[in-house]
Amino acid sequence: MDGKRFDRLEEMLSNLIGMVGGIKTELSDLRGEQQGIKAELSELRGEQQGIKVELSELRSEQQGIKAELSEMRAENQKQFAEIHAKLTDMQADQDHIWEKAARNERELAKLKIHLQL
Repeated sequence: MDGKRFDRLEEMLSNLIGMVGGIKTELSDLRGEQQGIKAELSELRGEQQGIKVELSELRSEQQGIKAELSEMRAENQKQFAEIHAKLTDMQADQDHIWEKAARNERELAKLKIHLQL
């Protein structure tokens, strides 16, 4: 019985050693996968930093564009005010000229009437 028992113990130890070896292999594989995941995560963090920098640059450009647009609006308002003032003056001049022309026409009509009598 001792021989059978010894053989059985030896077989159990052999199975146990095989299982421990399998677990070590799985752990090694998991560690490799973990290192791969860490590398990918590090790469993603680098990309994220790059995106943050680009976003910051875009925001700066956007602020510059907003400033330029604001300047252009101010310039347009100034030009509009100038043009409006000139047109208002021209309208007043035209009204004055029409009044004079009408007055002159009336005077001419009166003179014609007086000269024909």
